Amino acid sequence: QSAATIKAVEDVAAQAQQETGPIEADPVSPMSDGSPGTAKKANGSKVGIPKEVIPAMRKAFSNLCTSPSGVLFENAMLQVGVKHEYVGAQGRISVFFGNLNKTALSHFRATIEEVDHLRIQKQGTQGLLDEDESGGCDVAVRTQAKLLLIVEVTAPFDDAPAMKVSFETENGELHEYPLRLPIVATCFMEPVTLEPGAFMQRWRSLEGQDRECQEVVKAPPNAPAIDEEYMKRIATIVTDGLKFGRCPGCDPTPWTVSGAATFRTGAKDMNGNNINVGCLVRVEANPQAGAFRVTTRTLHPLCSKAVKNVALVSIKLA
Repeated sequence: QSAATIKAVEDVAAQAQQETGPIEADPVSPMSDGSPGTAKKANGSKVGIPKEVIPAMRKAFSNLCTSPSGVLFENAMLQVGVKHEYVGAQGRISVFFGNLNKTALSHFRATIEEVDHLRIQKQGTQGLLDEDESGGCDVAVRTQAKLLLIVEVTAPFDDAPAMKVSFETENGELHEYPLRLPIVATCFMEPVTLEPGAFMQRWRSLEGQDRECQEVVKAPPNAPAIDEEYMKRIATIVTDGLKFGRCPGCDPTPWTVSGAATFRTGAKDMNGNNINVGCLVRVEANPQAGAFRVTTRTLHPLCSKAVKNVALVSIKLA
């Protein structure tokens, strides 16, 4: 089963400093054999993700969790781009696989992990979704293979679906790259604006260990001092990145940002109505310590955890 990738995103900054050691099970893109990317043709071994690409790959994944488009992965041979958009419980994800190599890539395939919380419809360049290793498509130099995913979320979740990309080069090297698609819980949020009284009433009603997640994160080392201008960037993360509605009048000081949203699903209750989860978030700054406390409260523990972790990594990248 896939690792909890939102938790992996939370650890991006710390993990990026550990690239001098051996590659173990990388949480954003698990390495099946610990390969640092050295080509091995004996006994049918596969070439994994190059070690030097891992830090940039983690940052790219994290950025795409709150951005509509960008590069998910790139090395000397391949560039993987993603464009994704969401309305309510549904999303449309386009993935582009560009050949940067000097020769064609053959038997090119993309395998998408099936997960319980997403209904996924797939279509792509002929051969791209072949299950047989002898299948796949050919991607000529400076051309692309394309994949389109139509997804609908059916339940709260805190991981991201895996995508395995495999291909063969002209000299017979087999490459296999385990990636993650940036389909995270905050993609399916719809902003809600609450008056101060309504926000605080809901905030108090959601107290409890299973409903609340809280963590402190330091501002990036190269970040400016936390001032009111910096807090505007935090507010933009909450509204544009997490897709939460800003709740005017809820913040007691300039160092607090509060928001509300609804996590939409396509699942139905007994009356035929869509099942949705109300979510609240509060980011509190401590300018003297150069740190932020992120608190999320929702009716579902996975939603609380997922929102908190995406908020943390967004603040780290601010």
